[in-house]
Amino acid sequence: MLVYPDSTSALPVSLVCGGREIVPWWVNPGLLAFGVMAVAATVTSVTLALKNRPAGVR
Repeated sequence: MLVYPDSTSALPVSLVCGGREIVPWWVNPGLLAFGVMAVAATVTSVTLALKNRPAGVR
């Protein structure tokens, strides 16, 4: 028996079938990877900013 979804959306990726939201398996690991990259970029930029500050500035 073929069942059509209640609703679907491309961004954010989601599909609702029978009142239950279904997302692809790669969405959660992808979001985690973006979060890790954001934290790493922030730490790196702060570290480089502190390392390259002019002498006498705290």
